[in-house]
Amino acid sequence: MTDRLVAVEFADGASSPAAERERQVAVRDLLEENRFALPLRDGRAVRGPYRLRLAVRDRRLVFAVQGEAGLAAEFHLSLEPFRQVVKDYVQILQSHEDAVSAASRARVEPLLQNARTLVVDAAARRLFTLVCALHPDGPSAGGPGAGGQGA
Repeated sequence: MTDRLVAVEFADGASSPAAERERQVAVRDLLEENRFALPLRDGRAVRGPYRLRLAVRDRRLVFAVQGEAGLAAEFHLSLEPFRQVVKDYVQILQSHEDAVSAASRARVEPLLQNARTLVVDAAARRLFTLVCALHPDGPSAGGPGAGGQGA
């Protein structure tokens, strides 16, 4: 099938082994079942399968998409609007990590529900996990919640 992503790569390495695990889980989930296509370019379809390379430049998330003929498109997404939700997510991850280490199931369940509430749709949650992993204030930044597991 050519209308799908077959690889997601990062321009920079993760800042910690835990952040790398977070990325790997999000990428695996994203690639598991997906459909992907680009809009027509110069009146022609850009054929896949597609490879996605993610980078952060000037506080923007850069999506560089390659089709079978090479670089097909590059999109830039400002990370600024995600600042507060990433901060909230990192706090939830830290609370989750604390609750898990204290083995308090009664505390863990509400925290997981809070994380799910932040990002409801599964595909959006996968992309959100990648955004958080790349965001300068996210878990890979080494601050609170660094190394926590996503929802």
